[in-house]
Amino acid sequence: MLIDVHSHFIPPEGLDFLLSNPEVFGTTTTELHGMPFLRFASGGVHPLTPGFTDIDRRLADMDRQGVDVQVLSVSPAMFYYEADAECTDQLARICNDYAYKVTQQYPDRFRAMADVAMQDMDLALKELRRVHEEYHMNAVETAAILPGIMPDDEYMMPFYEYCEKESVTIFLHPTFTGTEPPYDRYYNMNLIGYVQETNWALNRLIFGGIFERFPNLRILACHGGGLFPYQFGRLVHGWQVRPETKVSCPKSPENYLKNIYYDSVTHSAKSLRFLIDGFGADRVVTGTDYPYDMADDDPAQTLQSLELDPDTAAMIAHKTAEAVIC
Repeated sequence: MLIDVHSHFIPPEGLDFLLSNPEVFGTTTTELHGMPFLRFASGGVHPLTPGFTDIDRRLADMDRQGVDVQVLSVSPAMFYYEADAECTDQLARICNDYAYKVTQQYPDRFRAMADVAMQDMDLALKELRRVHEEYHMNAVETAAILPGIMPDDEYMMPFYEYCEKESVTIFLHPTFTGTEPPYDRYYNMNLIGYVQETNWALNRLIFGGIFERFPNLRILACHGGGLFPYQFGRLVHGWQVRPETKVSCPKSPENYLKNIYYDSVTHSAKSLRFLIDGFGADRVVTGTDYPYDMADDDPAQTLQSLELDPDTAAMIAHKTAEAVIC
């Protein structure tokens, strides 16, 4: 059994709603290199390859990859936290209803995460409660860093309180980091910007005292945890020698690693081995980032290449995902 916890979709109905309200979302379509793309008011673009919208194509790709079950999460391009909250909430409902429909059509192949309008906490919690109670979605996807809101802001506390109480895992996924230097060239808004945003988020959750305040909160950090795991020792040392780090964080950062899970999307067997050895096989789950070009297109081979013992391999392949996400 292989469960892919990190795969994205765009519902056709959501795409129609998005494009029929350009005054709200500021998004149009364009063609680049003979392929359809979304074009955002920010200047960014997003591919509309078939894998995002075509379930038959998705199933065929899953079979080719050796993926038994995908956990569907909406493309971060559909977050729209800076748009009108009521409209974003409506878009999120469309996305959630579509994802649930797919899980009902193919119950052996799909699970789903919630999407909510994080710019309005009341709307976000109302929709999260709806899909958690009615659709049994046990995870919710949100940007690693919200526009103008840090993960340790008081604004976020009701969200964490609900997720901890109801055992809903929060999937942190970075989103468009802009086109200003140093992200203006070489696709660095993704190559560096994305993994840096996850690093920022986990830093603020630890030093902001969020895991101290919500000790059972579960966070899934994508792209192997971004830059976080590979400089974690620096955070520990900083806590030991700098008083600023202890204002809201009474214990060493090592005490809060139990709250964090990581997907396997590192694009390097050595990096993935480091993640497993340093943070625990029970903290790592399989992901692909399908259908982006930055995806791991052969997750089964990625796992096999590590030559893990059967129990450890099963833990990463499906057992932890079943326990904390599905």
